[in-house]
Amino acid sequence: MDVFAWLDAVNGTLLELGEHRLVDGVFRLSSLIHNDQHDAVDALVPELLTDLQRVRHPWLEVYVRHWALQSRILRRADVARGLDDAVYLVDFASQEETRDCPQSICAVQDLAAAYGYADGAGYAEERLAVTRETLDRIDATWPCFDCLSVEHADALVRAGRPEDAVEFVEAQTATAQRTGGNWAEMTDVRIDALLALGRNDEALALTGPRVPCWTGRAFVLRRRLNRARALTRLGRPDEAVKLLPDFETEILPTPVLYESWLALVEDLVERALEGGPENDGHLDRTIAALAQKLEGNGALRRCFETTEARLRLALARGRADVAAHVLDDLRRRAALLQRPLDAPARVEAAASRVAEAPAPAPPVIGASVEETMQAISEDPEVAWDQVLAAAERWPTSVDLATALAGLAWSPPTVAVAISRVEAMASAASAPDRLQQILGHLLLTHAPERLETWAEALLPRGGALAATAHWVRGRHAWAHGDHATARACFEAVLALDATAKNAPKALVALLEEMGDLEAALGALDEAKRRADEDDRPAYDWRRMMLATRLGDWPLVRAICAELGLELETTEGPIDEVWGRIEVRLSPPLVEGGPVVLEAVRTGPATARVNEIAASDEPNWYDAALIIDPFPLREDPDAALDEDDEESEERPMIHAAVEVLRRPESLIVELVGARPEAQVLDALVERLLELGAAIRMATGTWDIEHAETEESRPGFGWLIALPEGTDLRAAHTALEEAARAVDGVMVWPELVARLEEPEPIEAQEAIAAAWRLD
Repeated sequence: MDVFAWLDAVNGTLLELGEHRLVDGVFRLSSLIHNDQHDAVDALVPELLTDLQRVRHPWLEVYVRHWALQSRILRRADVARGLDDAVYLVDFASQEETRDCPQSICAVQDLAAAYGYADGAGYAEERLAVTRETLDRIDATWPCFDCLSVEHADALVRAGRPEDAVEFVEAQTATAQRTGGNWAEMTDVRIDALLALGRNDEALALTGPRVPCWTGRAFVLRRRLNRARALTRLGRPDEAVKLLPDFETEILPTPVLYESWLALVEDLVERALEGGPENDGHLDRTIAALAQKLEGNGALRRCFETTEARLRLALARGRADVAAHVLDDLRRRAALLQRPLDAPARVEAAASRVAEAPAPAPPVIGASVEETMQAISEDPEVAWDQVLAAAERWPTSVDLATALAGLAWSPPTVAVAISRVEAMASAASAPDRLQQILGHLLLTHAPERLETWAEALLPRGGALAATAHWVRGRHAWAHGDHATARACFEAVLALDATAKNAPKALVALLEEMGDLEAALGALDEAKRRADEDDRPAYDWRRMMLATRLGDWPLVRAICAELGLELETTEGPIDEVWGRIEVRLSPPLVEGGPVVLEAVRTGPATARVNEIAASDEPNWYDAALIIDPFPLREDPDAALDEDDEESEERPMIHAAVEVLRRPESLIVELVGARPEAQVLDALVERLLELGAAIRMATGTWDIEHAETEESRPGFGWLIALPEGTDLRAAHTALEEAARAVDGVMVWPELVARLEEPEPIEAQEAIAAAWRLD
């Protein structure tokens, strides 16, 4: 069966039932996945499943669950949760009410892929059995034929049978070509098998054809990586380097690519190519992060193999000490495998290589702390050795302790850094700053030791006691203990008259606690301690807090101090200060952030003037308290430097609190466009009633469903604030509609009037002219 033809038919039926949001969500799902917008997928899927259970459509539920797993497993290699979901889907898709769904077969692909990522070699035989049995039940015209063949071939590769994988894919491809089926996705697993066999010329030849655009970005990048691997092995690494994707934006967010990327990097590193990746501490940290991500995702075999690669590279650059620490990770990760297979033997072989490797050469340090700091290597691994050696020579250096804390990143280096800084801070002539560095190290890496450390410092009083309170307060705040955090920050202020961070932290904490009066007092103290040039910024924040408290005399007094002229002399400030945009984030809104058009009405207030569609959250005329300082950038809508219009975009301010959110009625007015004078008269009347109007741009025609008569169309969004005379608005719209023979509808308003006759009449017009 044609899955996509079936899906179009289902969506058509749902549209007839008025399920527009559901159909739109189903349509967007696959696009989000192909564009790697997986956070959006995770937010959308629960909504879709809720709606599908409401309309009782189990077939479409199979479809949504399958595509959710395509995102979680085949793009993100996340089987920590995906494996259970895949098992559930196989069971759900085999029930009587779903087994005939054309997407049910795909549940087998999801499960095979999940077991492949969990442990490709360990579950190879099960994957081969289930894919073989399922392939025997379908033919090459099914879309699933390609996907299931990929899983079967991948299982052969993981089982150490790449030759069989090549033969299998060639046979399946020939079958698909004979019967008009699809074989595009089989190409990459065939390339994997050829690379495993060392048949690099054949692999390279297959990387030439473009990947179909519908397969998504991850598949395009995988083909690119495989092409680079083949080029490198054929002695053309200069060409391969040019194909390396950007790591931060293209590789790191896509765990399914880690394996191919690392294989390519190992090949390039071996050739020590100028301009290519270097085998250094940066690469070591990168690979460690990939392994950690794979472990968290439950992709345990790939995690083990990634850790093996990290150990190989450490030995290759002469770092037996690093390799010894990596060996500990390798042992631990081998023990996580459900089916170890040859993993224990590989661990022992690695242990032998580590034991036989020579120790690294001692680091080179300068004749003084200053000279050493200036000569620190850009390679963090070498820099660590230099700073550690220098700290042993100059054990009271604050600069060296700070550098040690900054370079510590892995459990072994963190343990050494804490031990070394602890010894430095305990020296007889140690500066107090060393205890601060130690406290921050413990806070970040060993919070279980914080209390003992703090209790030892508190009796010493002064700056040391202030340091202990400061670190304890930050820890308490991070764990939701507001009372302890407040007491600690207040103790810092009492002990240290020069402290500047503690008063600012206290302000933020008190705001979070809702004690705005106390926050305003703490802000006054923070301003008093601030440098002269920084104090105006504190005044703006004082205005925001005073606005939240409704203390308008104080707001006005601060405006006067800053030289801000106001139109009025007393009461709340409600003026027009210009066009802005406001960014509302949780908990003010559910889900992701929302950016809305607004008018700034004072130093820390704004009013939303954007009219959203009737099925979207309505914020029109909402009064907000905003952060007086604009956001430096809007992550959802960055300015385009080449777009002149983008430079005129208003400043974006973060919304802090909702003062008022009126329940305006949003009306979608659509239909045949009347003459200009009719529209002008309608606008005038609606504005008299207090309404606001947002007019759609562009031109289009509407068409009668039966006669195919067409007329120019138009569409408005009308906001009718609380207290609007709805009957008068309805009458004004009726008068305008008479100018176009009644071909105009405003369903939200007639629904609010609750009169059956207008509702039925508008439903008939909407159906006849396809206005819904």
